[in-house]
Amino acid sequence: DPERAARFYRELFGWDLDWSGQGYHAQNVYPPMGLASNESEHPEVWIEVADVHHAVEQVRSLGGEAEEPVFYDSGWSAACKDNQGVAFNLTVGREDYRQPARRSTEPGELFYLSIPSPDAATGKSFYQDLLGWQFAEPGSAGGMHVENVLPDCGLGGGREGTHPELFFRVADLDEAVATVERLGGTAEPAGEGDEGRHAMCTDDQGVPFGLSQPAAGY
Repeated sequence: DPERAARFYRELFGWDLDWSGQGYHAQNVYPPMGLASNESEHPEVWIEVADVHHAVEQVRSLGGEAEEPVFYDSGWSAACKDNQGVAFNLTVGREDYRQPARRSTEPGELFYLSIPSPDAATGKSFYQDLLGWQFAEPGSAGGMHVENVLPDCGLGGGREGTHPELFFRVADLDEAVATVERLGGTAEPAGEGDEGRHAMCTDDQGVPFGLSQPAAGY
């Protein structure tokens, strides 16, 4: 229910949402994002490439799966899975959908994108070869940060999953969690790391997402 979702995220994040005919587009956040009118139970991620047709062939050659590219109003897109079964999309976006790459700064913007990777070495090889991502050394929990792209992202080494996890920046995690629950969503107990405090949540239609209150400097 896109209207129900729009009410939830407007109140939680202050998103300025504009109906596009197929869903809602968020006008005031980075990176470009929105609410799709479909039955997906997970967030969907689009990764920009120079040539979507060539990238689809690379996905297949690296042991992943890729559907044939489709042209939409927003540009070319192809639904894919990596060589460990994690879903993502490749895109060549329309010029006026693009924004200069930067880190998030405001509440409601994407703080981090984490791609589950049961075998971190396998995931690293796939995305390195497909997208040219350069990875930092694994952290204590096995995750690997991507050093040469924005917005900030990485692989969740040793973690099972079929879809990437999105963590959105908030000014006050406790207040944001209380808002999620008041709006009919759910929230797991908060965790803490060097980059700040985080909590996994679901919205009032069961779609998972994360909240992050970044530490100083993040």
